[in-house]
Amino acid sequence: MKKVLLLSSLMLAATTSFAFDQVASANVTFKSIDMNADGFISSEEAVSYDALVGQFNSLDTDQDGMLSEDEFSQFGETTN
Repeated sequence: MKKVLLLSSLMLAATTSFAFDQVASANVTFKSIDMNADGFISSEEAVSYDALVGQFNSLDTDQDGMLSEDEFSQFGETTN
């Protein structure tokens, strides 16, 4: 059981890191995701970026359903 949990954890970490690397290598910026230029990334705007969707709730520290530029700046730090 411990081996299965360890393997699952490693696979999840590798997948998340790979997805973040894909977003980072595509030069995705806050402004490129903030399609309506309101200064926030909504969950609807984030939907095209799987890695961001996976971290959206944990990045949304004030739980208002949107990411500020400050909250977005933490994107990927939990995967490295």
